[in-house]
Amino acid sequence: MKNETESHGVHENMYSDKKAHHNHHEHMVSDFKRRFWISLIITVPILALSPMIQEFLGLRETLKFTGSSYVLFALSSVVFFYGGYPFLKGLFKELRSFTPGMMTLIAIAIAVAYIYSSAVVFGLSGKIFFLGARNTYRHYASRPLDRDEIHHGSIKSTRKTCQADAF
Repeated sequence: MKNETESHGVHENMYSDKKAHHNHHEHMVSDFKRRFWISLIITVPILALSPMIQEFLGLRETLKFTGSSYVLFALSSVVFFYGGYPFLKGLFKELRSFTPGMMTLIAIAIAVAYIYSSAVVFGLSGKIFFLGARNTYRHYASRPLDRDEIHHGSIKSTRKTCQADAF
């Protein structure tokens, strides 16, 4: 039978383990918050340099300068690697243990977006998909439909929707 001192030592270890876990969790939460706020601050100039935002605000020529895409790439890289680090780290941990989860999903999503955008900056011809979809709808709204297209209700309703939106 254990004496009172040994038994008390076991409880102290359990308490210190819980306390250590709680401190680790607090540290993780504060790390996420710090990364979020720093990434958010860096996102402001990223948005200002983004061609789609500039075009939307009508400031394309005002905010455009030589090398702006490289500055945009550098700032985006900071956000990707610094802000995305917990997710990228989680991706490798989940894949190593064969338990893909939310970290894997988020890491793959941000990695694909970053890699594609980086490729566009360095020469891959890229498309802004929102504008591509808008032009597709504009195409259907502005041309006469043939007999087969009239038969398909989805194209017919798309044309009505597009004409109602009055691009």
